[in-house]
Amino acid sequence: MIAALVLTLAAAAPPADAATDRVLVVAFRAEGVEARLVEALERDVAEAAAALDVDILSRQDVAALLDVDAARQAMSCTGESAGLADIAGGLGARRVIAGVASRLGDEVEVALTLLDTHGAAVLARASARAPVQ
Repeated sequence: MIAALVLTLAAAAPPADAATDRVLVVAFRAEGVEARLVEALERDVAEAAAALDVDILSRQDVAALLDVDAARQAMSCTGESAGLADIAGGLGARRVIAGVASRLGDEVEVALTLLDTHGAAVLARASARAPVQ
């Protein structure tokens, strides 16, 4: 299901330049769905997008980078913290995949949105439902 959603996003969006268009997969919003399922969905989306030969940064990648940056800031004692826009820009992410996982009775619906951070525009949307297992 996830691979099909990512392919739908990729097909609906203007072509990305794999050499320059990094894609950031941000934390998905959970609506009645367990956190571990949402984290698994985030990983699946990142893996499916990476299989399309796209430069992907997952939430785990960003956390690791921020841990390094936080340690660097602590050592320099600047006390400055970057905003999300600064972080996205610093990571070179032109596109962002955001998602929502919602429980609907015996099903989970996953809705993905592909955003262009430079043009502040929605490039594509896709959603699918699957039975809860």
